[in-house]
Amino acid sequence: MEDCNDNNECTDDACVGGICQHTPNTLPCDDGDDLCTTNDACSNGTCTGTPKCPSGTTCDPDTGDCLAAPQTVTFQQGTAGYAGEVDTYISQGNPDTAYATTTPLMIDGSPVYQGLLRFEQVFVSEGGPIPDGATITSASLTINVTNISVDGAELFRMLVPWSDTATWNSMTSGIQRTGGGRERVRREDDVQHAGDVDVRCDAEPRGVVCRGDEPRWAWLPPAAGTDSWQFDSAEGATISNRPKLSVTFTAAAPQVTNVAPLDGATDVEANPTLSVTVTDPDSQPLDVTFYGREVGGTTPDDFTIVFITDTQYYAESNPTNFQTMMQWVNANQATHNIVDMAFTGDITSVGSVESQW
Repeated sequence: MEDCNDNNECTDDACVGGICQHTPNTLPCDDGDDLCTTNDACSNGTCTGTPKCPSGTTCDPDTGDCLAAPQTVTFQQGTAGYAGEVDTYISQGNPDTAYATTTPLMIDGSPVYQGLLRFEQVFVSEGGPIPDGATITSASLTINVTNISVDGAELFRMLVPWSDTATWNSMTSGIQRTGGGRERVRREDDVQHAGDVDVRCDAEPRGVVCRGDEPRWAWLPPAAGTDSWQFDSAEGATISNRPKLSVTFTAAAPQVTNVAPLDGATDVEANPTLSVTVTDPDSQPLDVTFYGREVGGTTPDDFTIVFITDTQYYAESNPTNFQTMMQWVNANQATHNIVDMAFTGDITSVGSVESQW
């Protein structure tokens, strides 16, 4: 009979006609995840709990806290209504000419062309989708190169404001790596050669957007570069070829303060007033759930007591059914934590009849 025990608390095991049968039940169970699920119950032979955290969040398996799930958003001029990309280039040869609506952007060392690129409407405070308190976990900038260059370009972070009507002269003789005793740009990365260029920042942030600042860059030609490098701007005819910024972030967790009664408090009155102050960084409505437990107490395991009435009649008239019931108890003792078995009446109807024993 032990061979029929499949050690699954969500099935009732029995040997019928020499064949093991495992019938799914709907008993309470334990899915082993006390922190992140509740109301565990058997369903279709599997122990399944109801997730504690609402949709759109994940549960921390170590603490049971509900955390916002990572989200990825993409910014590309003309896609899904986005219109916050700003770009241009400036020319040493035409120092008073603005190229705000020109495509492609040009970066060259002879004559000198320098590119500028910025994405606005990224964070909530500027009308974008990313909460200002969010943690940026990764970001990538993808551009479509239209003119291959053996020199490529150098990517810098702009530290001074600029507009797409900027000119060589308005930027005071172009974009200087350093000048006038103040840093105007900060080196970020090198971009080489041809094709679609993907500038990334991941776990150790490189690109400025990973630090939560306004993503704005300058593209400068290498010091000795003379081969023009060009890519589609925000005004490119094909929307899918325009610069694209993809950002993955996790929204900041709600702040919980002024909890009463405090976690772990003792001598709490029988009918306490539950209160808490919760603030959401995204200014979204929140649902608050209180959980209580006996301090220092442990929840005992569920157990089963089997009760049979008038066993003498089973022994006399239905010995096969009696045997089947006893076999079920034996096979499911561990699965259902059967701790006791009780009965009423006599064990047999006629004690002198050996078959009833």
